[in-house]
Amino acid sequence: MKSEYYMQFICKEDNRFSVVIDDNSSVCYAYLIKNNNIIGDVWLYNQEPSPKFNEWEFKNEGPFLNPELYVSDEYQTKPLKEHNSVELKWGFSSTELVFVEIYFDNRLVAVITPESKPGWSIFAKKNGPLAKVLNENVLKSIKGE
Repeated sequence: MKSEYYMQFICKEDNRFSVVIDDNSSVCYAYLIKNNNIIGDVWLYNQEPSPKFNEWEFKNEGPFLNPELYVSDEYQTKPLKEHNSVELKWGFSSTELVFVEIYFDNRLVAVITPESKPGWSIFAKKNGPLAKVLNENVLKSIKGE
C-alpha cells in the first residue's frame, strides 16, 4: 500500500535553512530551502515502478519519477511513514552551510548542497537530472576531505 509523507526539518544552527521531504505516494524528493526559496533538491525514491522513459519529455510538471536508466539495481527502500526514521546532519563551514546529509533508519541515502539541483542519492545508478550518484569519493569531495 502506498503512503504519503511530508515533513519540514528546520536547521537548529541557522533557522534560515530547512529541508522538506515530500513523498506524494508516487515519488519522494528532498528540497533544501533557504529563506523560503528552494536552493537544492534531490530525488530520493519512487513508489511507483520506475518508468522506461523520461517523464519530463512528455509531462509538463513534476515531481517526476526517476526512470529505470538512472535507478540503481540495488535500489531498495521502504516508503517513509515515521518522522523519527529520518535524520539530517547539517555541515557548516565557519560561516555557511556546506551540505546536508539525509539518513533513513541510520542509513545515509542522500546529500544536498546549496545550489545542487540535483543533489546526490545512493539510489542513483548514474548521474541524471533528478539525482547524481552518491559514493564515498563524492561524499569526501562534498565535505572537502
